[in-house]
Amino acid sequence: MDKNETHTRTRQKQSIVGHFSRSPPPLQMTLLTEPKSPHSSRVSRVVVSNNPRETLSATKASAASNSSTKSTLKNTRIPSSVTQTYYYANSSLFEQSLDVFTPSIPDPSLPLVLLVVGSGWLGHHSFIYSGCSWWNASGPKTIAATGATCVCIRHRGAFPLLQPGLCIALAGALGYYATRHYANSQLQMTVLIAAGLMAGWKLLARGSASFEDMLDDVATAITWSQANESLNPAGTKLVLGGYSSGGHVLTSLLNRTPSLAAQADGVLLLSGVLGTRPATSPATPRWLTDVVCTGVWGGAWSAIPSPVHTMQALAASSRKANKHNLPRHLLVGCKSETFGIPLLDTFFCRDAYAAAVTRAGGDADVITVDADHWTVLNSDHLFQQLADKMKGGWPAKGR
Repeated sequence: MDKNETHTRTRQKQSIVGHFSRSPPPLQMTLLTEPKSPHSSRVSRVVVSNNPRETLSATKASAASNSSTKSTLKNTRIPSSVTQTYYYANSSLFEQSLDVFTPSIPDPSLPLVLLVVGSGWLGHHSFIYSGCSWWNASGPKTIAATGATCVCIRHRGAFPLLQPGLCIALAGALGYYATRHYANSQLQMTVLIAAGLMAGWKLLARGSASFEDMLDDVATAITWSQANESLNPAGTKLVLGGYSSGGHVLTSLLNRTPSLAAQADGVLLLSGVLGTRPATSPATPRWLTDVVCTGVWGGAWSAIPSPVHTMQALAASSRKANKHNLPRHLLVGCKSETFGIPLLDTFFCRDAYAAAVTRAGGDADVITVDADHWTVLNSDHLFQQLADKMKGGWPAKGR
């Protein structure tokens, strides 16, 4: 954090319920079905590169299909700061709070952006959630730098599960080391250490959040932000966004809650996790997603929704005749999401998600930024593209 931001930042700890007393929208397993007004379906793409010539070529190509998308790289960042911090009712947990990032020169024509940040669904202890908060803050800063007010939404997190195989391996290694210094047998030491690891891990995991807790936190924060007139004056466009696992929680919530999705003008997904299993088969082995999800959710992970599959089901269902309730989508991905390992890209599957939105009758713009999953939020390419899109009128008010 720079010195100017430190001096200008003021934190006002207030209870959300103090400003908004209604309960969050009911979470029902329903799909978006209510029509509003017809609009054309399209998927447009912009590829941004470090090479100026490649960027210029990509810009010309994208302009041919969508004249509103231009990579001019001439926008200037507007300084911003956290002007308010609100805590959820009856909570003092950092992960149950939200920050309001306000630009020094707000542009009233730009939308209010509510961004759900990520943490791999994990949290529960400050050493987990606060550890990734410093880079999560780059997303709201970049959005606010365009002149739009951005609310950074956090939610409670799960706690990683200690897998039996890993526990036995660790206990065995420690037991072998311990027998070199104590008279006990290696089997005795391994059993004692394994029991201690399991007991200690369960103690650390006490009070961790379920997926429903995460949905409830995000629904509460979004509903409160909408009702806050100082943040959301009449006529202001509303964009709901998510980064990483925050994108998964957000899209899962919108797919469950048509009434909430219907109030958004746009959905912004920044390197969002949109699949908990492969979106295409047999391109990616199922065991990979199973291992990762089991590490977070245990045996209950099969009940965790996979947004890309939910959207594909919507596109294929007979309900797509009532399809014009989908907000306009802007999906931002990276050329190299995770260390250049293609297998891990299955979690992000932005192209499959955009195609499903389009087949369901919605609008989906896809932008690929020359960054990775951990640097995209602070990328100047991201800032330039967001500034161009939003100053160019994205998303249009209403649908």
